[in-house]
Amino acid sequence: MGQLAPPASAEGLAMRGEALESPDGWESVLDLDFTAAAEVAEAEDAEADVEADEVGGAHNGPYGERHRVIQEGPEKHLARRLASRLGDLVQARILDMDPEGVVTLLYVYGRLSYRHDVLADLVFVAGQNMELYHSQAISNLVWAMATLLPHSATWAARGWWEGLFLCTEDRLGSYSTQALANIVWALGRLHKRPPLPWQRAFFHATAQRLHLFTSQGVASYVQGVAKLGMRLPEQLLEGLRG
Repeated sequence: MGQLAPPASAEGLAMRGEALESPDGWESVLDLDFTAAAEVAEAEDAEADVEADEVGGAHNGPYGERHRVIQEGPEKHLARRLASRLGDLVQARILDMDPEGVVTLLYVYGRLSYRHDVLADLVFVAGQNMELYHSQAISNLVWAMATLLPHSATWAARGWWEGLFLCTEDRLGSYSTQALANIVWALGRLHKRPPLPWQRAFFHATAQRLHLFTSQGVASYVQGVAKLGMRLPEQLLEGLRG
């Protein structure tokens, strides 16, 4: 398993949430009249979290309807028993698991909105295999982390996120528009602001095929960017305005 490389100084500043100078020709997302976007997203998340607590719902990200866990009754009881048993079995053999299987399990537990002690261990193992994951796996991984809040906030330390950004920065150009929108939406919900080099690569990847995003994808993209306080290049600003 690969070791996580230390961040460059600029990346370290960004990971700590410290201000970075905006390059020439870049503007704040707030200049797009999206000032209220972050507030709207926060309100929607709060409403969704309340609804999830009341009816057992869970976020499904920007490209699908919110999926529900099984409602109260025999089916829900069985699902929780199976999830608990599965977690116990995985915990005993976690180091033997396929890296893709680790992400799949996190995604499944996110869909079930079910917490188990093994989840923190799965997140740790995923962090050791970032370089192996394709775009869909990264998208599902970050989505699961966002959906399993607030518990997931303590599962991944700073180095885990640094590893994710370092391993994906050079690959963003090959990611699908759906994966890009899902990732920035989830990062926004997690309040995990990427380092500036990653942001540059992300904006370059999306600007080349902005016309391929669905309207829902653009909305989720804007929500995530607004929450993170990221700055958009002029070309991308014009595309979003159009």
